[in-house]
Amino acid sequence: MGKRLLSRWFFYGYVGGHVRHVCGPKVVVRSQTDCIVLSVIKDCEEYITTFIDYYLAQGFTHIVLMDNGSTDRTLELASQYGQEGQVTILQCLLPFGQYKRHMCNYMAHRFSTHRWCLLADCDEFFDYPGSECVTLSQLVQYLNQQNATAVLVQMLDMYPQTAIGPQQASHNFRTTHRWFEVNTLEPEIIPTGLQNQLPSEDLHLNYGGVRQRIFDASPLLSKFSLIKPDRYLHLVGLHLVSWAKVADISCVVYHYKFLAGFSQRVTQAIRQGQYYQGAAEYKQYQAKLSDEAGITLWTQESIALAGPQQLIDLDLLTVSERYRSYCSAAASAPPSATSLTKAP
Repeated sequence: MGKRLLSRWFFYGYVGGHVRHVCGPKVVVRSQTDCIVLSVIKDCEEYITTFIDYYLAQGFTHIVLMDNGSTDRTLELASQYGQEGQVTILQCLLPFGQYKRHMCNYMAHRFSTHRWCLLADCDEFFDYPGSECVTLSQLVQYLNQQNATAVLVQMLDMYPQTAIGPQQASHNFRTTHRWFEVNTLEPEIIPTGLQNQLPSEDLHLNYGGVRQRIFDASPLLSKFSLIKPDRYLHLVGLHLVSWAKVADISCVVYHYKFLAGFSQRVTQAIRQGQYYQGAAEYKQYQAKLSDEAGITLWTQESIALAGPQQLIDLDLLTVSERYRSYCSAAASAPPSATSLTKAP
């Protein structure tokens, strides 16, 4: 424990020494029931406006962006929100592959110690069970009541019904990329030995999915990205945590990876070599993209997204009876009292 804390604070100071404030509030006033978004970004102009608008509309009170050297219009577009005080933009040019976890840790402890935050990439859009009847603040209130410090979030790769490629439109991707699949997911148990306090509910990690079916890759599609940092909670890589009390529900991020710029981002990732194992997964993407002019991910087994309740029915998300009861009590309209009932 002592060595881990020393290492964390060493890297906190090291990253902090390489951080430049770009715009937006330097201090974010927090409450016990709010939640903010923290994101390391680079060259994501096709996402950034939709990303910020979505999270502000969802009830997140602030967004902190850590730019890692964007060369497109990402900073220009995001800075408009910074001037309005809704977004804080920092910049850190340390190597992404080596320091992304430490950048996330820096933001979490600078802006969110003992408060809830969501670590999200710019192509990830968060949702949660009961979001149709329970506000984000009410979700956070529930997590506080349970003394939780981490929530498991399942990643759902979203794709269009048409072929992916440079010719596809990206401006309305949350509407066009509305398909996903569950039959290709491979569940695994959460690793032991991380000193986490797990609930009795059947939480599990998912691997594979459409990226395994098409690209023969097996990415980890689960991560503890909704967290309440304290002196004990520790990020293990970019997906796991240790010394956390894990909530008795799981949430979801809709992952919009396959936009028009996908091939270009794959080439860039390989050239920079900043991702896991020298961008090995991206090399698998490139091999398949080179073989075919256009790839269609959609099949007859694909499912159109309807919302969190659908994902509960498909056993992708987990909710406890305690959370169902909480949602029923918190909902203002009688019909919402049955909104989290599992389909037979």
